[in-house]
Amino acid sequence: MSGILVGGSPSLKKPKTTQIYGVEWNFGVASCLLSRLADATGLADPQPAVGSNAGSSPFDTLYPWSEMVEFNIVNDEVSHQKGDASFSRTSYDTCVRIPKFWYKVELGSSSYKLYIATGAEEGYALHPAFYRGDGKTRDYIYVGRYNTGGGYVTRSGIAPLVSLTRAVFRSNSAGKGADWWQYDIATYSAISMLYLVEYADWNSQTAIGRGYVDASAAINNGGTDGMAYHTGRAAGTDGLTAVQYRGIENLWGNVWDFVDGINFNGATPYFCLIPSRFADDTSTNYTGLSYNALATAGNVAYPTRQGVDASNSWLNLPTTGGGSDASYIPDGWWSNTGWRILLVGGYWSYASSAGLFARNASNASSTADAGVGGRLLFLP
Repeated sequence: MSGILVGGSPSLKKPKTTQIYGVEWNFGVASCLLSRLADATGLADPQPAVGSNAGSSPFDTLYPWSEMVEFNIVNDEVSHQKGDASFSRTSYDTCVRIPKFWYKVELGSSSYKLYIATGAEEGYALHPAFYRGDGKTRDYIYVGRYNTGGGYVTRSGIAPLVSLTRAVFRSNSAGKGADWWQYDIATYSAISMLYLVEYADWNSQTAIGRGYVDASAAINNGGTDGMAYHTGRAAGTDGLTAVQYRGIENLWGNVWDFVDGINFNGATPYFCLIPSRFADDTSTNYTGLSYNALATAGNVAYPTRQGVDASNSWLNLPTTGGGSDASYIPDGWWSNTGWRILLVGGYWSYASSAGLFARNASNASSTADAGVGGRLLFLP
């Protein structure tokens, strides 16, 4: 796909009211690092926190990152914000607000460029996490701070709910109320883009923290509650501590997260943006991509390149392997034949194969495992 330009030219003049932050990945070299582009040029690298220590990021004052804040959802309404006297991570469901943003992806013969814009710009698209074709354009979406716990809650101090199928998680997550759903591919894409532009590093384990990945069993939600800063890892041995990115705990490690709205028939991916239409083992109501993902026959591969569909450039999946857990995209990728679902992040013993970009498309929809859980999504 050499020379493909997705979404327009980065040289377009932009209004002063809109900022554009970008990164470029040269996949001709093995480095996990990306270079900063546009208004991100020259920004310092973020400094995640360990335990109660301070952290910092130049993106803390920049939209949309600056508005990623924890909220309680009470009686199906966005309620107490972190810092309010009534805010509680144990008494109420706790989610992280993600503000809408626009994006553009360019794929060249040797590089991948990703841009995030703060407003509508020619050649940019509103990320589909906020415009799903369900009749609403959302200013914000809300993702569970924690892995889903028993009773389908996102609260601190309880064990992640596991050993159930994706379909059961889907049904019971939606059963909480009209605006509750299960974590989906559009939301995962949005979070991944925000992380990648901020940290300019495919290796989330070295950039932020290894995650709870060198252990033998899951830990309860709340491992990062004692942190003062929104990003980093809890105090203790790296690899045996929970991590968080902008308040979202254990996006990698502890237990895999089911991701809904995406099905694979072998290496052929299909996606859906409307949660009420999510289903397993089907392409009905789903859209196919213009490329196939990397086929691994159930084995692990480490991606060296990702695909870009010109019509759906927000969804990038591995197309080429040959890397390692310390080069290119250093997180594992798995796929298999037949109808498959998607898990992300890795679990408690996945070591260096885990990470934000660990993606497992090798499991059947019947998968119900002690190392696989879920995450809630609130779409008011």
